[in-house]
Parts: sequence; structure tokens; C-alpha cells
Amino acid sequence: MQEELKAVMRRSAQGVTIVCTKHQGRLFGLTVSSFTSISLEPPLILVSISKKTYSHSYLADAIRFSVSVLAEDQARVASVFSGRAGDPANKFKEVPFVIGAEGSPLISDALCWIECVRWKVYDGGDHSLIIGEVLAASVRRHAPPLVFSEGKYGSVTPMVLAASEEPDFPDWFV
Repeated sequence: MQEELKAVMRRSAQGVTIVCTKHQGRLFGLTVSSFTSISLEPPLILVSISKKTYSHSYLADAIRFSVSVLAEDQARVASVFSGRAGDPANKFKEVPFVIGAEGSPLISDALCWIECVRWKVYDGGDHSLIIGEVLAASVRRHAPPLVFSEGKYGSVTPMVLAASEEPDFPDWFV
């Protein structure tokens, strides 16, 4: 079943984010594609972190953390924070960042920034499901988002639809 599930999930395009925290003066961060909004009231987001990653315990235990949503021109940033490129011990030396108002690193030139306080952490099998209450969120620039599908980074080109074809999303749709 694991291989079948992996094959299915590889075909689902997922946005690419960098999740970061600061713990005892040290910065931790990793590339995450399992990220979603789960509630507007209160404002909650969810990230799923593999328990096998070096940064797992720091992020799962973090009181505050950030999510930087990457743009299509930031594949190198995603590769550095996933450990596929660069020196994993020097992620924050290779990628420009700032410290947000809530104390966590935010990736410079990201599309969007979200700063959170930990709300709850749930066991999710070989992952931890970390729910954060959003303290601050901002759109930093406008560009297509970076996505991950079929084991590769890519981008999304919005479709131009006739007015009659535009989706009519309900109010609860985030």
C-alpha cells in the first residue's frame, strides 16, 4: 500500500514552503509540501513533518514557527532546505532571510510569510501534524508559486476562464 500511496501523491501538485523556528539561539528549517489552511476562526494552519528529519523535534516542540511560501524562482531555496543542494549545516548562510516580529526566520523574497504560535501537535504515524495559530500573515510579492509534482519542482500557470466558467466557491472555502 505504501508504494501505491506514494505513486498517487507524486501526481498531486503541492505548494512548496519552508518551515522555520529559532531554538536556543539556533535556526532550524526545512522544506515542507504538506501545508494547508484548516480554519479561519481561529486562524489555523497545519504542517506535516517527518519524524525522521533532523529538525523534527525542534519544530514539533517550538512555541513559535514560520511558514514561507516559495515562488517559482525559488527552487534552489527549496533544494537547500530539503538537503538536496548546498551544505545542510549552513542553510541559513546560503539563503537570505530575516527574523520576523514573532522571532522565527522568514525566507527573503518568498511569496508569503506566515508567523504562528503552536496550537496543537498530533501524532500522524511517521509524521507529526503541527497546527499553528496564525499571528501574522502577509503577501510579499506576486508571482506564480513553486509546486512539487512527479519528483520535480515546477510552477502553475493560471487558466483564463470565461466568466461563466469561473468557480463559485462557498464562503467556507479557504
